[in-house]
Amino acid sequence: MDLLGSILNSMDKPPSISVSQKALMKIDTKKIPEEWCVVQLFSQDNTTIIPCMWLRSDKRSCDWPPYIAQEMVDQAIDECEEPTDDWISQHIVKLFASTVTYAEAIVEKDKAKLFLYKERELAEKERINNDDIHASGKTPRIISIQDVPTRPRKENREEFNKHKRDEAEALKSFREKVEREINSFLKDDFLKKYTFLPMDKVYRSVIHDVCDVANILAYSFGEDENDKHVVIFKKEYAPSEEQLSVLRKGGEWNEETAQKLQRQKIEQIKQKDLMCCQKGKRKVIPNSNYKDKYEHLIGKEAALEAAKKTEANSNYGCVPIQNKKDQRSIEQTLADIKEKKRKLQEQSANKND
Repeated sequence: MDLLGSILNSMDKPPSISVSQKALMKIDTKKIPEEWCVVQLFSQDNTTIIPCMWLRSDKRSCDWPPYIAQEMVDQAIDECEEPTDDWISQHIVKLFASTVTYAEAIVEKDKAKLFLYKERELAEKERINNDDIHASGKTPRIISIQDVPTRPRKENREEFNKHKRDEAEALKSFREKVEREINSFLKDDFLKKYTFLPMDKVYRSVIHDVCDVANILAYSFGEDENDKHVVIFKKEYAPSEEQLSVLRKGGEWNEETAQKLQRQKIEQIKQKDLMCCQKGKRKVIPNSNYKDKYEHLIGKEAALEAAKKTEANSNYGCVPIQNKKDQRSIEQTLADIKEKKRKLQEQSANKND
């Protein structure tokens, strides 16, 4: 509130601004809307430069622009070592992108500034305590988490990138080693399979990837994660389903195991055929006859026993099929039609007379 009041009181008279800050204001006012203008820039000990407040001309109030982000200020604080006019003109756009308040900006600056001081102070305290412990013979003091200073983001980022590079190098060297082993395995005509040592899932995936490129078969076996290993086979010696089943259960595949499984398979086929034969010979005898249950509907006679030849009754005008057929030829039929027409014409002529 004191800062806000001082800024509002200084609106009648312009604040004292250095030459470099005036140059910055000329550059940066082109990047922002016209209704916003710079009120003050914070600078101290050549450590960093942070915009502290913005003045909204239409409301006569101090506020931060709504479109700025804190990550840009954090990045500028990490990168800023000895700011010069050239550095300011190149990086000031990053500094204007900040939603942090004036007090929070000072805290961010002081964290980087006081880290070295805290680290040295803790080291000095630890040295004094160790000297006292050696002199008194007491057990060493355990430092709490609150005593450990927060490391800057820049160092954490560097450590993370270094860790990623080390992992990538380790995977690259492991892949090259696997490629050499697989090449030697393919060149050996007497080897049918090759077993790798147990390893983590990441390294097993590398082996599977190399095997896909080399066009050979690879399978993972093992019950526990610590016992998981990869076995590769050549295409011409592809394992059967029985062999894969034995290896997945943790067993060992050899000639004795193969013969045992073959005998079991033959026994299963024989038992299956025997059961099918027994089912075919069995005669099903029902407990009751369904005709007895529906005797009141179908009677005692049904199906073939009840089928009888039906005969036509002449009293009801049934005409045999033989009598319904026309036995005339085509010529006779046409002659009959002409005769019928002629008779009709004669009858009509007689009526007219």
